[in-house]
Amino acid sequence: MGNRQDIRDQFYSYLQGTADARIIEGLFTYFATDQSKVHLSELVNEAFEDQTDADPALLAKVVPITDRVGMKLAEQVRPTDQRRMLWKQGYTIIAIAATILLAIASFLYLKNTSMQMEMQQHIFALDAAPGTNRATLKLSDGRVIDLSSAANGSISDRNGMQISKTADGQLDYQGAEKGTALTNTVTTPNGGQYQVRLPDGTKVWLNAASSISYATDLSISNKRIVYLSGEAYFEVAHDRARPFIVDTKEQQIEVLGTHFNVNSYADEGRTTTTLSEGSVKVTRDQQHVTLKPGQQATGEGSSLQVMPADMETALAWKNGNLAFKSAPLEQIMRQVQRWYDVEVVYQGKVRHRVFSGGIPRSSKLSVLLKVLSDSGVKFEMKETPQGKTLVIHE
Repeated sequence: MGNRQDIRDQFYSYLQGTADARIIEGLFTYFATDQSKVHLSELVNEAFEDQTDADPALLAKVVPITDRVGMKLAEQVRPTDQRRMLWKQGYTIIAIAATILLAIASFLYLKNTSMQMEMQQHIFALDAAPGTNRATLKLSDGRVIDLSSAANGSISDRNGMQISKTADGQLDYQGAEKGTALTNTVTTPNGGQYQVRLPDGTKVWLNAASSISYATDLSISNKRIVYLSGEAYFEVAHDRARPFIVDTKEQQIEVLGTHFNVNSYADEGRTTTTLSEGSVKVTRDQQHVTLKPGQQATGEGSSLQVMPADMETALAWKNGNLAFKSAPLEQIMRQVQRWYDVEVVYQGKVRHRVFSGGIPRSSKLSVLLKVLSDSGVKFEMKETPQGKTLVIHE
């Protein structure tokens, strides 16, 4: 029939609709041989490679070609008055048609899969690492200590109080600056968390983008008051004579000795106290409620609402997980912003879509994005002078 270049030229003329009946019959005769099947597959793949690239509009460019191939094959298989085929010829052409269409389908599948992999690799090329134990300690004399870079052991030792950083990255107080009303503040950045053992023995887990201030001698008053911004979980040391009070912008939580979580992030628009054991009294303005284990109090507007708590979700962060149930994407991404230290930008109405799921907080951001992308949400990570920006769209 000719050399490979001639066959290639004739095949392209066939796809372009310019080949006459003689050329078409010659092509089908050539492709009917077993030796030419590999050549046929190569030509089909080459034709699509010439017509496509990594552009998202792949199918829009490919479909016209597949339509043309399909129409041409149908014309050849359909008997006409001008051209009669023997049954064997028709069967052969149908087999060739199936070969071409199978090659096209295989190409489209592989091409689409390759594009998706390339797109995911591009999206996740600028991945974000999970948060770590990072915080600063502001001492009563104004000094600020970076706890993530401070060596383990004693950080400060004065007036009968020693502050130490333990081997597992916790801040520990021993003793107290007796008779003084001095204040320390621990602050975590985006992408940070920290554990603190207060001077009275109360244990505090501080979430990302949070801060807690407290007196270095919590026995100086008849109340142990700490000031919280952000989120923290408390295991309060029991002291019947001195109630422990967590003061936030919107709520005041009073306990004697119990375990509870307080979420008071400003961007959440509400403060939520969740009780895991014991009893707490929550105050907002002039309203008071007492919680039982498994309940939470949410302050919104001028009222306090008490409802059953989803303990698994409420305490997920403290237990090393990022979990969400029937949560809008925008709410999930607020956690992502704080824990992975990225800015999030939305395009379209995707922020209102609702999801349930979760991952370990030790996972990279790409793990969560893969879970969400399987539900049709698209992401793009960008690097800016200010940091990483995650663009989300449908």
